[in-house]
Amino acid sequence: MALGAINLVTVPVTDQDRAKKFYVETLGFEEKFDYVMAAAGAGGGSRWVMLTPPNGGPDITLASWFGGDKARPGSAKLSITCDDVDATWAQLNAVGVPVHSAVEDAPWGRWFGFDDPDGNNWLVVQQS
Repeated sequence: MALGAINLVTVPVTDQDRAKKFYVETLGFEEKFDYVMAAAGAGGGSRWVMLTPPNGGPDITLASWFGGDKARPGSAKLSITCDDVDATWAQLNAVGVPVHSAVEDAPWGRWFGFDDPDGNNWLVVQQS
């Protein structure tokens, strides 16, 4: 089997506009797509919001169109890297992102966590 790299991660949200504003204006993600899907079998009429992290990596899609328990807002657990975890912690804290703790050390790197407006958890890691 020749699987490739992960290219998209779904982040379940309750309000796509609020989530998009947080990811773009606060975290620096870039908008890749924002349109209404036409194909009924692919969530026709639902809005597809895809964003790219500031320094590349898999895109994320902000989805509010899952039903039932398939993907509840706040259920995503994600990780993103940075070059300087202390500076990133300070920058996010300065713009009002509630970080979970001070920067911590682990065998795999230095890290801290925060939640998006829907409670999806992000781990910010400066790898060793």
